This record gives sequence, C-alpha cells and structure tokens, in this order.
Amino acid sequence: MLNSARIMAISSILVIAIIAIALILFVTEWISIDLVALGILVSLILTGVVSLREGLEGFSNPATITVAFMFILSAALLKTGALQFITHQLSG
Repeated sequence: MLNSARIMAISSILVIAIIAIALILFVTEWISIDLVALGILVSLILTGVVSLREGLEGFSNPATITVAFMFILSAALLKTGALQFITHQLSG
C-alpha cells in the first residue's frame, strides 16, 4: 500500500512540475505555444504519468480537432492580412 502511495506522490509532483514549466513557457513564449503543448504531452507520456494510448486518445476528440482548426484558421487570417482588414472595418 505504501508503494502505491509513493508512486502517486511522485506522479503528482511530476504533474505539478510539468504544469509550472508549461505556464512559464506559455507566458514567456520562449517556445511557440503548439510546441509547448506537444511537449506537455510527450513529458507526461515519457514520465509514465499517462500511457501512450491515453496520451494519444485526445486527438480523436472532436473538441481537439476543432481547436486545431481554429489555430490554423487564425494563423491564415493573420498571415493573409484579412484579420487587419476585418479589425479596421469593425473599428470604423
């Protein structure tokens, strides 16, 4: 019983450390947001906090696909200049 409690404590500390590092990287933007997100996934899998199957199951969720396409759409709007046009039109 003590062994499983110790494993749970180590897993909890790992998750807190990964979250703290991710927050710092998200705020400072030293690494792009998408790479940080993938780094979180890889870190959780490599440390054994989640299994490979659990880590990759999220990609089949429709919400994940929707968010991914929103990132693609927003990058396209920004790159083509359409976002600046829309904001100019909305601001008067």
